[in-house]
Amino acid sequence: MRYFKLLPKTTGCSLWLPTLMLIAALGHAQAYAQQSGKTSQGWPYVVGGVSEEERQDMKASTTSHNLWVITAAAGSGAYLADVEIILRNSKGIIQHQQKLEGPWYLLQVPPGRYILEAHYQGERIQRRLHVISKQHQRIHLHFKCPGHGTSPKGC
Repeated sequence: MRYFKLLPKTTGCSLWLPTLMLIAALGHAQAYAQQSGKTSQGWPYVVGGVSEEERQDMKASTTSHNLWVITAAAGSGAYLADVEIILRNSKGIIQHQQKLEGPWYLLQVPPGRYILEAHYQGERIQRRLHVISKQHQRIHLHFKCPGHGTSPKGC
């Protein structure tokens, strides 16, 4: 194996065994991890929900965010990542845009009327929202999987 040629012959198990254990541990790490931050408008957000642990952590954060977007496949209900989210104000001006690296998205926005637009594998879903102060909204977006009878990755 090419990896072992980089190690000197005199290292023995003391160096390469811990290295192999670290590589194995990293191989089992999740492809995505929960992320939090602020939008360019200063709105706090959290995106994730890939694992059950992340979803439990995010449920605890729902009280500090007034929008909770969940993306899933229409037929199977499987959670979907890589969904493009666009939030527009009532005049159609983009207020926020983000590609989700997980199926759950929490966002705190000012009260008002918005248009939520989501794109996944060529499909577009649009919802009109009326965000009221101190109220929480959960929005489920179910995308059809392209193809008839086929099951593309993630659907």
